[in-house]
Amino acid sequence: MQLRRVILFIAVSISALTAGAFTISGTVLDDQGAPLPFAIVSLDSTLGNPSDMDGHFLLKNVSAGTHELHIHFMGYEETYVPLTVSKDTSLTISMKATQLSLPTTVLSISRSPSSIEDAPVPITVITKEQIERTASIRLQDVLIQQAGLSITNDHGQGIQIQGLEADYVLILMDGEPMVGRSAGTLDLSRIPLGNVERIEILKGPASSIYGSEAMAGVINIITKKGSKKPITLSGDLKYATNNTWNMNVGSGFSKGKLSGRVDLNRYSTDGFDLTPNTISQSTPAHSSYTVAPSLNYRISDKLSFGVQGRYFTEDQENLVTFSFDEGDEVMNETANQTDWSVSLILRWKISKALRSNTRVHYTGYKTFTDYAHLDDGSLYDSSDFQQHYARVEQQFVAFLKDNHKIVTGIGVAQESVDASRYRTEHTFQSAYAYGQYELKYKGFVFLPGARFDAHSEYTNGQLSPKLAISKGLGKKWKVKGSVGTGFKTPDFRQLYLSFTNPTVGYSVFGSMVLDEELERLEEQGQIQSMLVDPSEMEAIRAESSLSGQFGLSYKPSSKLSLSFGAFHNDVKDMIETLPILTKTNGQQAFSYVNLNKVFTQGLDAEIDWRPTTRWALSLGYQFLNTGDKQVIEDIKAGTIYTRDHETLISTKVKLENYGGLFNRSKHMATMRLFYTHPKGGWSGSLVGIYRSRYGYQDINGNAILDDESEYAEGFMLWNLAISKKLNQNVGLQAGIENLFGYTAPQYQPGLSGRIFFATVRLGLGN
Repeated sequence: MQLRRVILFIAVSISALTAGAFTISGTVLDDQGAPLPFAIVSLDSTLGNPSDMDGHFLLKNVSAGTHELHIHFMGYEETYVPLTVSKDTSLTISMKATQLSLPTTVLSISRSPSSIEDAPVPITVITKEQIERTASIRLQDVLIQQAGLSITNDHGQGIQIQGLEADYVLILMDGEPMVGRSAGTLDLSRIPLGNVERIEILKGPASSIYGSEAMAGVINIITKKGSKKPITLSGDLKYATNNTWNMNVGSGFSKGKLSGRVDLNRYSTDGFDLTPNTISQSTPAHSSYTVAPSLNYRISDKLSFGVQGRYFTEDQENLVTFSFDEGDEVMNETANQTDWSVSLILRWKISKALRSNTRVHYTGYKTFTDYAHLDDGSLYDSSDFQQHYARVEQQFVAFLKDNHKIVTGIGVAQESVDASRYRTEHTFQSAYAYGQYELKYKGFVFLPGARFDAHSEYTNGQLSPKLAISKGLGKKWKVKGSVGTGFKTPDFRQLYLSFTNPTVGYSVFGSMVLDEELERLEEQGQIQSMLVDPSEMEAIRAESSLSGQFGLSYKPSSKLSLSFGAFHNDVKDMIETLPILTKTNGQQAFSYVNLNKVFTQGLDAEIDWRPTTRWALSLGYQFLNTGDKQVIEDIKAGTIYTRDHETLISTKVKLENYGGLFNRSKHMATMRLFYTHPKGGWSGSLVGIYRSRYGYQDINGNAILDDESEYAEGFMLWNLAISKKLNQNVGLQAGIENLFGYTAPQYQPGLSGRIFFATVRLGLGN
């Protein structure tokens, strides 16, 4: 009897402990019915469990009541399943594939969240999934894969948009400008991609919202922020040819009202040499470190505060040859570049219809280069450069009903530069105000805007208006168009530079210091002859542009989309260097003047096709036509000549022989092919990049592109990557960049030839 009571007590106790504890099981499938392994299945925002190789999952000890099931799988739409649990439950969940997880909103159109579907201007979004699939590790790696973008090599790797050079492309990090340009180029290799959430590319003039330097477009790099989970940890390590190492480590956290993240990147390479007949490497050995922390604190449901920073430093060494009257001497070159930034933002939801964003941004850039004798290590020459930029901005976003939005803002900025190539430190101050109105009505989007900039160096302000319109034509067609102006103020280099090359002996002087430098050269007896009358040279003006764009898109199904576009940019008062005198050493001195009126115009097309959930194909093409209007007029007037290389006979240049602006390809194309095998955890990508021939340098001395010998040959690049997901925390990737080993040391010094690589990726809590 006593034994029966004990057994009964134990049974009742077990029953009481397990009452209401149920299981949820099921299978996760794609929209074709194939299982999705390693899909993350979470219940009520808790840490999730992965499905197995057959897509099966099991959640134990689920209490009775109402719950929400969340399923996540890269490349598929987030799926939420509400359910009421009163017994063991079994589910079959079908997930819908997305076009590589493209976001629904972007920030770059109006400096506030806007629908990408309704965008009336050309905008391209590169997601973190696309970055990972193509094994890109620096910004230039992924930009070169986009239709209509071309990487240029001039004082670093820059980007060309719609035929306009890197000077006219504004580079932003989370909406804030980066500084540290060399000869107008902001070197894209300074930007690692390990902490990048997505990249937004806005093509065409954007001065109506961003001001100077946005004549060609804007590239806005959106970084990863915080975490919705208590803690996440991820990292990857890539090894490639030339003893190249790239390591990323990132961690995010969330605790109550506070969330944050920190990302670290370390990159190093031995460099490479495509010119063995010279002592210098084509790309010297260098190493860099980047750290990017961020914090966000939600003070209340209406008020939040965020702070983020970035610190980057790079060191490099090389051997260079200096030529002297006594002969050549090899010296050791050591260089360092560092940039840093801190940004603060206060977000205030004043009401349902009105929001306020207060931003404070400070950034700096510093570089130095030393040349030392090899025999005793003594210093031969040294140069340094420092730039600082600070900005305060107040923005308001007003929502008038559901289909009206007004974005307004005012700001002040100060920028300074101090360098060995400038006699003294120089400072700019500026103030600006902008406004943009967005109306949506029955498939129609109307987006006018304007910005006014006042600059300390110029008495007249700059007004930059723009109008963009789009209209849906049924459910499948959409037409869009825009017209706007852009401008670019002369930079410190063009105004105040005072530089003489220590070995060759040529000089370059800014417009504002030209008279002073001419007096100095005359006193030193260095002027042999004047090429230009200095009294006729005017102070340089800001460059300006008038641009128009038109686009047509067609989306017959969720698997296929096509887009076509046309653009035209007219740039006047383009700033160019002009030889002004010959020095007694036989070299020339140059300065900056407003000379050219140029145009760039073209057509572009893109096709995105996803025939199945496993395959995705993207094709892009751009046709580009460029020219200098004054050169065209002179050719028509018969005042420009060319000389035959063999006979030395001079003849008039024919208009059909004029090739337009240098370093522009008439034809560019890209192809991106993606494959995913969910059950096996395999994925792959094949990327093709084509660029037709382009003008490289003037050979016959008439300063225009008109001779076959002045062109660099076109080329085609192929990149291949294959990935394997071992489980929810570990992934492997391997591949080949520049599959067929194309090199062109004279024209493309940044292409090292065929590169083999392998990558290991780790994640915890992601």
